Amino acid sequence: MATRWFLASPTADGYIGRHVQQDGYPDTAVPILMQLVLAVHGGDVQAARHHLITEHPDGWLNVPDAHGAGQCFCHDIKVFRSSNFDGTEDKVANPQQHQWLYVMHATHLAVFASDGEQFTHAADHPWGPENTDRVTGAAKNWRVIYNPSTTTPLLLLGAFPSGEDAELDEELGSYTTANSLSSVTVESRTLTDALRQARALIDHS
Repeated sequence: MATRWFLASPTADGYIGRHVQQDGYPDTAVPILMQLVLAVHGGDVQAARHHLITEHPDGWLNVPDAHGAGQCFCHDIKVFRSSNFDGTEDKVANPQQHQWLYVMHATHLAVFASDGEQFTHAADHPWGPENTDRVTGAAKNWRVIYNPSTTTPLLLLGAFPSGEDAELDEELGSYTTANSLSSVTVESRTLTDALRQARALIDHS
């Protein structure tokens, strides 16, 4: 089905991505992207982004699924034209042309819906199921990193357990400072809820 969407990878100043012509509704796109990351690329989000975005600069008619199906406009379909969009030109999502925006972060897949004028946050999907102990066990602190310069939409780059690994905490602190990013710390049992809390805090700050 021709539900246009945009598949993106976060960058230091926002995101970069590719147009996808079909199958953009979350009921279809989210399971496909989850399977690609977890089953095809063994949980390696960076490898999946490289394949879907870097290696296919002209975008997709439909992205490949776990069985390898999919057609791109740079290798499979050489000529692509539509009345409103040329997939060989735009590299940034347009809310007037794309009904959905999907951003593949290191810890989760962020979904944004278009109202025709702007993108608004719809959902976050961690790569893989939440651990049982994070649902039933004690809450933990999460450090949620975000880019303060990209607020339309706001991109939460990742949520990481805080205070459990001193080396990781130091690495995240250095990365945040070096890239002019910001972070908030929230208490939650799950990554999904940590992202929800962080988004609420940032939106009201």
